[in-house]
Amino acid sequence: MKHTMSKQWDLISTENAFFGVLSQEECENPDAVDIDRFFKTGSEQVESFMRLLDFEDMKRLHMLEIGCGLGRMTHQFSSLFGKVYAVDVSRVMLDRARNYWEHLDNVEWVLGNGENLQPIADESIDFVFSFWVLQHIPDANVVLNYIRETKRVLNNDGIALLQFRVLPSDSVLIRLKYYIFTHWPSFLTKFLMKIWDALNGHAGLRAQFAREYSAWRGCALRDKDIQAAATENHLRILASDSLGTQGSGTQSRYYIFQKT
Repeated sequence: MKHTMSKQWDLISTENAFFGVLSQEECENPDAVDIDRFFKTGSEQVESFMRLLDFEDMKRLHMLEIGCGLGRMTHQFSSLFGKVYAVDVSRVMLDRARNYWEHLDNVEWVLGNGENLQPIADESIDFVFSFWVLQHIPDANVVLNYIRETKRVLNNDGIALLQFRVLPSDSVLIRLKYYIFTHWPSFLTKFLMKIWDALNGHAGLRAQFAREYSAWRGCALRDKDIQAAATENHLRILASDSLGTQGSGTQSRYYIFQKT
């Protein structure tokens, strides 16, 4: 799993790292990306999420960002927290992030293994954050393990804000489609997705990456499984809300957890 994740994200990052981080139309052509605007979107989203939280004296706190990419959001976290551990599974992505943000002396760039939060020490983090990252992991058990790992690295009373792709409970068709696209053999999945894209007019990098990379397609969880993992790991859910419906018919949701 970890080698596949790393290799695929290195390939995505080499082809178009901007779109890999922010899959929007303005990032389709890497040579035409407004880099200042790209990083500003990260600052704006950090500010939006931080309004949901109630931290005091953040300069004393250590935070961990799962899936930092090019540092689109990391640089803003750096201005807020005393120490930032920025983890990513792609060495290519991390190298580029370091080049962009080499002046940030409170950020430690960490190459992750795609399965857990090693080498981050137990109970060393005050805030864990992940956005548009865990939804790309193709194995639901690995995603759930990141909830367990979040509990491991958090201090007592520490907070986490994690975003997941969540299956709607009332749609058998979407659940079936999702099972096919994430569990059937890769060659068959690619063939079916080409037909699906042609029938639905899907084109561009989003459709291409989804066909070619399981580490882009990812997986979706059931809300009840997220809640069960939180309970099992002594993480209290303080809040949860939808961020909208995704193209697959699944929901993007964030959860705010507190270690008890």
